[in-house]
Amino acid sequence: MDNVILLETIRTGIPTRNLIKVIPDLRTDLMKTIDADLNDLESGRTICGRIVWGDYGQGKTHFLKLAEKHILSQGYAVSYYSLNRDLGLNNLMNLFPALTSRVLTSDANLPGLLNQITDNRISPELLEELTAASAKLSHPLPLYVLEALLKYELKDMIILYNTLMGRKENVTRAKKIIGEYNKKAFANLPKFLQRDHLISFMEFFPYLLKTLGYKGWVILIDELEIIAKQGKIGRLNSYKNLAWLLNMNKLHNLPIYTLAASVNTLHTDVFRGTKKNDAIDMPKLASERFDSQVSKSIEEFFIKETGPRNLVLAPVSSAKLKPFLEDVLHIHQQAILWKHQPKEDFISLAIKTIDPSNKPIRQIIRLFIEVLDIFASTGIIPGSFQENLQVYTDLDGEFCEPPCDENNDSSGFTETKLQDMFD
Repeated sequence: MDNVILLETIRTGIPTRNLIKVIPDLRTDLMKTIDADLNDLESGRTICGRIVWGDYGQGKTHFLKLAEKHILSQGYAVSYYSLNRDLGLNNLMNLFPALTSRVLTSDANLPGLLNQITDNRISPELLEELTAASAKLSHPLPLYVLEALLKYELKDMIILYNTLMGRKENVTRAKKIIGEYNKKAFANLPKFLQRDHLISFMEFFPYLLKTLGYKGWVILIDELEIIAKQGKIGRLNSYKNLAWLLNMNKLHNLPIYTLAASVNTLHTDVFRGTKKNDAIDMPKLASERFDSQVSKSIEEFFIKETGPRNLVLAPVSSAKLKPFLEDVLHIHQQAILWKHQPKEDFISLAIKTIDPSNKPIRQIIRLFIEVLDIFASTGIIPGSFQENLQVYTDLDGEFCEPPCDENNDSSGFTETKLQDMFD
C-alpha cells in the first residue's frame, strides 16, 4: 500500500517527505551553490538570498522540498511556506507567524520551538549572548518575552510563546505578564508601537534559533508568482518585503537565508511585461508611498532578480533523467502487479517514446508512468505520445484565467487549474 501511495504521489507531482527520501536530486549543482551560501552564513557573513526561476512543471516545489531536507541535515532551522491569495508577501508581520508555526528542525518531529525553549537549553551564559544580540534589534521586547517564558507559569506559557512567534494579538497581554515577572526592568522598557517595532520579533527569531543550537534560519518561499494576483499596492508591499527577505542590497546582517521560487512568467509578464512593467513603475510608486530608501531597495531588487546570483531550473539532461526514471520504474513495479517484465533497453525505448526534449520534468514523469501503466498490462511500449500532449494543451487552454486587473487583488493571472494543483 505504501508503494501505491508513493506512485500516486509521483503521478500527481506532490513532493511529500516520503517521496523526497526515494527520488534523487536531479540538480546537485544548484544544491552545491546553496551549500556555499550556508557556509558563508555560518561564518557570520552578510549574505543575499536567491530566486529560483523555472517554467511550469520544472520541479520548483520538488526542488525546495529537497533543499528543505538537505538544509535540515546541515543543522539549520527551516520554514517552508507556499504563498496563496489569503496570505502573501504584502504583509510581512502577518506572514511571520505562518513561518514560525512551520519551522522545522532536525531534532524534532513536530514543527515549532516550544519544546526546545522549555527544555532548559538556554543557559544564563547563552542568555547573555542573546541579550547582546538583541541590542541591535528594533526593540528589546522579544528578549523580555523570552526571559518571562523561561520562568513561566503554566497559565502564561502559551501566551508568551505565541507572542514570541509573532502573534501580535498577544503582545498587550504578554507585556502585562512581563511586568509581573520583572517590574523594575519593565519600567525602563522603551515604548512599543506595533507599527514600528513588531518587526523586532522577526529580527529576534534567528538569534533565538542560534541560541537553541541551530546554525541559522532558512526561509523557503514557494509560489512567488502569487504576487501577480495582487493590485498595485499589494505588489509594492510584496516587493518591499521580498527585498528585505532576500537582502539583495544588504539591508540587514541577520542570520537569515531565503530561497523564493517562481514561474518565469512573473518576470516576463509582470516585472518586465507589456501591460505591467513593475521594474520601472514600482520604484517610482515606492518613492511616493514610502521614501527614497525603500525605492532604492526595490529598484535594486529588480536589477538583481534575474542576475547571475539567482538559480534557474533548466530542463533535465538525458544523462540525469535515465537513473531518475529507473527509480520511478522500481516504485511502479512494487506498487502494481506487472504481467510482463521489461527488457534491459526498456527505459531507453520509453525515453524515445516520450521524447523529453523541451518538456518540463513533471510532464516527462507523467508520460513515463503512462508508458509503465500500458506496458505492465499489455507488454507493449506505445509508439508516440503526441495525442497525450494535445490533451494537456487543451486542458491548459480550457482553464486559463484572464489577466490580472490592476484594481482588483483577487483577479487572476495566466495559470491553469492543472498548474494550480500540481506546480
